[in-house]
Amino acid sequence: MAVQWDDDDTAAVEAQQPPPPPRSRSKLNHTLPLVALVAALILFLQFSTTTNSHHYSSSPSKFSLHRQDRLPTSRNRTAAWQDYRRIKALTRPAGSHVLAPKHLSHLANSHSIDKSHSAVWILSAYLDTRPLVVGGAPEVAVLGGGGEDLMKDGLGAQEAFWCFFATKGGKYGQSKAYVRWLPDSHPELKKYVPAMWTCGMEWAVEAGVVWEDEDIFVSVSPLSLPPLPSSFLPVQHLPPMPSTHASGHGTATMCVQPLVSDTYATTLGHWVDHYTALGFTKFQFYLLDPGPVTLGVLEDLGSAYPASGGNGKGNETEIEVELFRWALPKAWLTKVGEHLVDPRDWGLEDAGLHAMSNEEEAMYGFPGVEKNSKDYVEIWAFAQNLALHDCRYRAMTRSSRWVAHFDLDEYLLIRPPSGVWPPPPTTPSPFTNWALTTAADATLPTAFTFQSAFTCVSCRPTTEPVKTEAVRELEEMGGKMTRPSPGWPAIYASPVRTDWFGGWFRAKTVVDPWAWYMTNFHWTEIPYSDYAKGRCASWTTSPSTPSTPSSVTSCISSFASLFPNPVRTPTTPWPALYNSSKAIVPSSRGVGAMYHLRADRAVLNARTEWATQAAEEGSDYLFNSTGYDQHLSKVQILKPDWRSKWLPKLPEGTPGELVEDWTMVNTFGNVLVHVLKERQERPDLSWTGKRWHGGRSVRREPKGAMQWAWILPLGGAVGVVGVARWRAGRRRSGDGGVAASWKSMELSM
Repeated sequence: MAVQWDDDDTAAVEAQQPPPPPRSRSKLNHTLPLVALVAALILFLQFSTTTNSHHYSSSPSKFSLHRQDRLPTSRNRTAAWQDYRRIKALTRPAGSHVLAPKHLSHLANSHSIDKSHSAVWILSAYLDTRPLVVGGAPEVAVLGGGGEDLMKDGLGAQEAFWCFFATKGGKYGQSKAYVRWLPDSHPELKKYVPAMWTCGMEWAVEAGVVWEDEDIFVSVSPLSLPPLPSSFLPVQHLPPMPSTHASGHGTATMCVQPLVSDTYATTLGHWVDHYTALGFTKFQFYLLDPGPVTLGVLEDLGSAYPASGGNGKGNETEIEVELFRWALPKAWLTKVGEHLVDPRDWGLEDAGLHAMSNEEEAMYGFPGVEKNSKDYVEIWAFAQNLALHDCRYRAMTRSSRWVAHFDLDEYLLIRPPSGVWPPPPTTPSPFTNWALTTAADATLPTAFTFQSAFTCVSCRPTTEPVKTEAVRELEEMGGKMTRPSPGWPAIYASPVRTDWFGGWFRAKTVVDPWAWYMTNFHWTEIPYSDYAKGRCASWTTSPSTPSTPSSVTSCISSFASLFPNPVRTPTTPWPALYNSSKAIVPSSRGVGAMYHLRADRAVLNARTEWATQAAEEGSDYLFNSTGYDQHLSKVQILKPDWRSKWLPKLPEGTPGELVEDWTMVNTFGNVLVHVLKERQERPDLSWTGKRWHGGRSVRREPKGAMQWAWILPLGGAVGVVGVARWRAGRRRSGDGGVAASWKSMELSM
């Protein structure tokens, strides 16, 4: 029993004892050993809860130990997963900005299922409301990944997996999962592939679950082996499809690939401004291993344009920059190296990016920043396609109308009928307004595919642009266009490019996220109307009304009319000369294309180095080019050398001549003027990352027990002093005082 001090009992015992010598009555002599004991106990308890953390509290960065999360047996299997409170306690909160795939360890440790099921991870889950259009039950999409062997046999995988649901209201259910690996435009298959499980919610409708107001958790597993409580994900809800969908108006979201290194640090802020001018107001960055300069830029962008609920400082603009931790399991890596900056030192808590615990952090890693770092990752492009689909669903939770997935070296050019893009702020939906100009019948397509061309950042042109008013103003601000200021966006540094690539090569898309079941890096994949053809029978069935051929036909027609138009490819500013059997026939209306920066990392890294040095010295990064040419001359590449390096990598039949195309400057000159003026007016923003407070080169002490290590020497010191005085008291007074103390304790036991 615990020791309880009772004043009356203690007084009675002391009354029966002979009075000890005066010095032996010192309370300090008697209590110091107990203080030392309590201090040691505190240290032990803190150590045990911080080093074995696996229990999520309301704060996404704090944990405590729960060892009861064991493999279910035949006696506890049902109860193990039908426990909402334990599931919630062991699951990262919904809306967390830390995206770390969960390994379904109960499958790996089971001998009763196929070996291919041992490598399964799940990342995020979304409640899809699109079936409500035809009166069907909503579905849940679970994003994750698995071994290549698991995904090869689609039918087998569909039969094997079920979805397990738990709700706050105490309702539990299962439904068969439709699983498909996410399509990849690259033929090289890695050991692991991204995948999506789709699960019906018919059971919830029958059980009376009010899904709109319900907290729902989901996991996937074979029916014969229910998941552990720690294997669930919170389900994030999509709203019903917006009533304004048909008009095309609404927000546009930009999804940014898993971010690595400082290569594009000095162009990142300009890149955001470029797409803001086109009407993209939501930016979702997935951070894998950003460098210290990039972290500084992101910190400033996140502070200037916080997402809803971000840092709580308010946001006067409609622009939102949202940051997410993108963690790769070590099982997906063939080599584990050091992060440029330890993720626990990113310091982006204000943006909602809370650090993981030491125990969790040990499960994830990165190969280290090398030119071929992707070769050490057993999933394509750092699981980029998985991030893309997570971003697309996340954008739909915010009712976004358009979603794009462009890299930091890709700049979209869309030219309005006037030929000149107005300076920001433009109309509420500038991309939609442009998109409507491509449709002769005023109906919008479900996606746009933009042909692309490689551009040479470091090649100097031999021609000059047309002297528009914007060009004159730019040259007054930063010299001639043929030798632009070092602070200008890289896309304006040179007009030299290849001719446009025909067909699918390096194309990128802007999609209506509601119209697609699955998309891809470079093109669209499965229209939602096609997916609905296989699901309409279920959506039109209820306990009282079976599905009929006419109801299925009506369901299919509803989605066909909701998303009527196919992908459209706008014409490029210059007609494409390259033609192949895979070429997509461009639309006769609308002008658009994508410029894809192609430069040696040495060139861009030198640009970053120069900009950072200029910021540290307090010199003008935007317009002061003193020393800039000398800085880049060591890594600059000439036109013939650049042609011989890049053109052999292009499809057979691509024209070998380079062109000088000033369309970007002529179209977006007003935008560039606006961007540069904003830079001068916003000195509180660092576009080079100079204000980032992190970047320590020495790894800090890990979180956990070490942060409480001060208790150990304190407790030891108190204990030593206490024991010494206690022994001194014994020598002076014998055992009487001690015996009395222990007897008083025994009375309360």
